[in-house]
Amino acid sequence: GCLSRIFKQKPISCLQNPEIGREKELGALTTAKTKKKVLIIGGGPGGMEAARVARLRGHEVVLYEKEKELGGQVNIAVKAPIRKEFGGCIRYRIKQMEILGVKVNLGTEATPEMIEKENPDVVIVATGSKPQISPLPGADQDNVVSVHDVLLEKADIGKRVLVVDGGEGHWECCSVVEYLVDMGKEVEIITPLMFVGQELVTTTDLTAFYMRMRPRGVVFSPNTVIKEISGNTVVVHDIFAFTERTIEEVDTVVLAMGNQANNQIYYDLKGKVKELYAIGDCLSPRKAIDAIYDGYNIGRSL
Repeated sequence: GCLSRIFKQKPISCLQNPEIGREKELGALTTAKTKKKVLIIGGGPGGMEAARVARLRGHEVVLYEKEKELGGQVNIAVKAPIRKEFGGCIRYRIKQMEILGVKVNLGTEATPEMIEKENPDVVIVATGSKPQISPLPGADQDNVVSVHDVLLEKADIGKRVLVVDGGEGHWECCSVVEYLVDMGKEVEIITPLMFVGQELVTTTDLTAFYMRMRPRGVVFSPNTVIKEISGNTVVVHDIFAFTERTIEEVDTVVLAMGNQANNQIYYDLKGKVKELYAIGDCLSPRKAIDAIYDGYNIGRSL
């Protein structure tokens, strides 16, 4: 978003407003010459942004969301400490869709048969992503869970917890550490990066995160990858020293190993609809701002 882009010597941007920094390049948003029926599958930030902009262009827009609420993975992220304000990007788009008259169908999973009956001119698939399935030995044990499992309270978490950052180094792994510490857990986090939370360094959040976590006994283990899990024993490897370390009596392992695209319906629809697009994590798992930019760009192009 805004400040982090400046620190990286990149143009300013904004999670809430994809036009920021691109006003001259984009110009005014105009009404489309040909009105189309646009069907959007998925009500996360990208899908809602596509709906908002397509409606501003004058198209008829119908959105299907399989869950009973809009928001996608942002609804998971805001459950972590100090991340509640992140939900603003969802609240804004829900309100805008309501004002603009987007037809929203909650608790409805779109199927190829349903879409065929709707007969849309355009289908935008914004079905997001799901936690990566790890090939790691022992990853299928009951005491190995995902960040989503933790934040959605779908897992029983023991006293001693090892959080495994697969190299993301951003809020997914760091926020779950803070969530677990607030639960009273003893936490160690390993990362292959040079330091824990490396991707937070340009957000101004890194120092504050360290100041909250280090006094509370969180063990930070950088330059370290996980090798295997066996019961309550975890073997890790130092990528520079080429040494192994065994961590005993680990009650729960939380994997923050990234996501994989949830895009099956996109391939099911290929060749069956007039125009078909994939956006957001469904196209390539990234951050919410990228999904919103995808949604804005596709909505504007219609």
